[in-house]
Amino acid sequence: MSLKTTFQNILDELKDNDEAFSQIALIGQPGAGKSSIINALMGAHVAETGASTDTTKDAMKYRYNFNLLVDLPGYGTDMFNMQTWKDKFNPAQYDVFVFVFSGKLMREDVEMLNTLIELKKSDSVEHPIFLVRNHCEDIANDEEIKRISEDIYGAINDTKDEIPLYFVDCKSKKGFTELSHGFQSINYRKIWEQRIISSFRKECKKVLNGCILRACFTIENHSYVAAANGINPIPVLDTTVDLGIYFDMFSDIRNIYNIDEEDLERYSIVPKVKIIVELATKKGLLMFLKNFPGKVAIKNAMKFIPVIGCGASVGLGYKMCEWVGEEYIGDCNEAANEILEIMIKKQIEEWANNKSMIVLGGA
Repeated sequence: MSLKTTFQNILDELKDNDEAFSQIALIGQPGAGKSSIINALMGAHVAETGASTDTTKDAMKYRYNFNLLVDLPGYGTDMFNMQTWKDKFNPAQYDVFVFVFSGKLMREDVEMLNTLIELKKSDSVEHPIFLVRNHCEDIANDEEIKRISEDIYGAINDTKDEIPLYFVDCKSKKGFTELSHGFQSINYRKIWEQRIISSFRKECKKVLNGCILRACFTIENHSYVAAANGINPIPVLDTTVDLGIYFDMFSDIRNIYNIDEEDLERYSIVPKVKIIVELATKKGLLMFLKNFPGKVAIKNAMKFIPVIGCGASVGLGYKMCEWVGEEYIGDCNEAANEILEIMIKKQIEEWANNKSMIVLGGA
């Protein structure tokens, strides 16, 4: 399996990982109609509805393309007072807020909205907020809508330019066309791109850290063999054996990283990959060993010093193999990271061209 395939498998797994999705949180008091709005948006009865304050006790997630609609329990109840709710559900973890209410804004509603607004202003990542006034079958005309809007924006000291307000009714489906258009206006790419890249890098780093640990164990094994070769009294043969040990070690390290011939050919223009290719040849390895001329000379000279010299040569043989191996691990790790960045850029562009992954309710 190539390194590219290893990374691709991680990427494919992320597509089924909720953490990689844009998360749209529906927030409001019990009975506001959050679950009903989710059902209307999804076009199916997926969320349990009811007026009871205990209908939703945990965050319920409903997947739609690269988005998750998250139905959060109501706040201001015996189970979830305001602070308990904030501690348990931490609104900062969500990307988009849909604040659902019915009738007038209560004191708890204004407090919650101000929390979301402060989060939107202070966080480095934009958190779009939608105000959704549900159960609007009783609103008679535009004049009443205007009056209600002025009351709401006055209560939160904000404007419709920053936080849009939608009037909907789940039974008649009134206002859902406008609400859907509002969702589609969000640049979801900015949301999922950052989230997926972060998750992808995190998982790949875990794999690469595991490679480092296994590669270090391989270096240790080869270093013992190189140490044994330290007592070899024939300089030319000594160097030839060392080269063989290093070639085997390099091959084992490449295998641990899953860097195969396909990777070396596909990414041959990547600087660190070029180095790895060069070190797979005798000429390249000899050039590389020129970084250690003093150590090689000392090692060979040590052999001719009785007792102490032989032991020192053994130790230096071990250390030289360790130094060479650690350098190669560094090259492989940097090459893997360069390949990773190339894959991220290519994959993001592919997703960006797939509109159904960017817009809620896409293809």
